[in-house]
Amino acid sequence: MKNKKGFTLIELLAVIVILAIIALIAVPIILNMINSARKSAARSAALGYVDAIEYNNGFADVEQEGYTKITGEKEVSEIDVKMKGKKPDSGNVTISNEGKVTHAEICINGYNVEYDGKDATVGDKSSGSNSSISNPVSFETDSWATINKAVKNNNTSVYNVGDEKTIEIDVNDDGVNETYHLVIVNNSTPDECSTEGFSQSACGFVLQFKELLNITNASDEKMNLTVTSVGGWPSCKMYTYLNETIYNKLPNDLKNYIKPTSVVSGHDSEETTNYTSIDKLYLLSSKEVGFNITYDTAKTETRKLDYYASGTGTDAKNKRIKYNYGTTTEKLWWLRSSNSNDIGAFCVVTPPGGPDACNAAATIGVAPAFRIGK
Repeated sequence: MKNKKGFTLIELLAVIVILAIIALIAVPIILNMINSARKSAARSAALGYVDAIEYNNGFADVEQEGYTKITGEKEVSEIDVKMKGKKPDSGNVTISNEGKVTHAEICINGYNVEYDGKDATVGDKSSGSNSSISNPVSFETDSWATINKAVKNNNTSVYNVGDEKTIEIDVNDDGVNETYHLVIVNNSTPDECSTEGFSQSACGFVLQFKELLNITNASDEKMNLTVTSVGGWPSCKMYTYLNETIYNKLPNDLKNYIKPTSVVSGHDSEETTNYTSIDKLYLLSSKEVGFNITYDTAKTETRKLDYYASGTGTDAKNKRIKYNYGTTTEKLWWLRSSNSNDIGAFCVVTPPGGPDACNAAATIGVAPAFRIGK
């Protein structure tokens, strides 16, 4: 019989090396394909969930038996809709009075998904826990991740209304950051905050700039470039300026936790209904800073912020006084409330801390507010 020869050791090693190289190349590609497919499935599931909510509200509008309309800012656990497919595990959904989903941040199939009112974006996999984030100690020293976790867990007892925290942003675009103080102006969620159609702008954990923004372009201090309040707060130039220009200047570690807020604002003399918008940054209303003026038609749709409710007389007025950035010069500052007797005026806070209505094209100070808790 002829001798039969097998593979030599060197040949076996060569085959093993080749297979290892193929595995090193192929495995990441396969894993990436699997991850992409899972992300696509999460996106589809999220869009299906949004559709289910809006279909539910459509049936509720025509009084179809078994359907109840869902509006406002809701936790996933509060929403019960009929749907096929995977429902989210957790998250928040903002639904307009018309029954449309305007924003959602949900965890579904293990992925964090954000819906902006038009499309869904899939982020990283959810860790399922934020236990690695520190517990709250003080508002001034805690990270934004710690503050956000404390708000989400209703664990904000160490944070007091009036506490301040500094941030640095370059508002006037001169290449040098300015230092601002953010003040806790609200740290409660009364029962009225759950009322349908009630503004969320004075509910939960609300912060406001202590100083007026250091705006050097006079047009950016105007509510509108022309003398008009038609369309209310959502139609203002100031609305766009705050929610785009100023928002994009904020530190990323803060932006990550700013909560989109359903904001109700009063109307002008040509309208009969108030305006609702979903804001990242917003101006306060007359009621929220402690005024009770007849020409703000949305005063019953919001509440006085804890900060402005905590003093009386001179103390209350002093809390409303704001200064030009870096000075001790008092200045008027804008509110988002339209004057319902006019088509060209929004309310302002005057230097003595009182209310007034003003020309929408006037250059006046700006002290935006926002909520934490994503």
